[in-house]
Amino acid sequence: MKSLNECSFIGIVGKDPEIRMTPSGKKVASFSIACNEAFVSNGEKKESTEWISFQAWNSICDVLERYVKKGSKVFCSGKHKTQSWTDQNGITKYKSFILLSNIILLDGKKQNNQNDDYYSQNEEPNQNQSYDDLPF
Repeated sequence: MKSLNECSFIGIVGKDPEIRMTPSGKKVASFSIACNEAFVSNGEKKESTEWISFQAWNSICDVLERYVKKGSKVFCSGKHKTQSWTDQNGITKYKSFILLSNIILLDGKKQNNQNDDYYSQNEEPNQNQSYDDLPF
């Protein structure tokens, strides 16, 4: 049976993306966006915020570094991933994130003479990549 792992979000970037280099020289970025949801509960209007974590690799990091800042409104899509590791006490830890494949800047303002608001990661990170290469 075939399945689909694709997630899409529109939200506001919580802080400037964190760009790092792996020991092997690859760029990796992480950032989060706030997605707000309005609803009515018992006749009262309420709002909740979900924070969605993203990870990006290689060339799309250049776009994040150059154009995406705290407060930017963005459309992001990618694949849901879960990373696991064993901490120093032998306890297995898990972290879920979205592996960013596409981003569209929704602010409506051009920065640094940029010609396009859409960026796509055409290359997939190595599926067998060890998370030991991550700098965090």
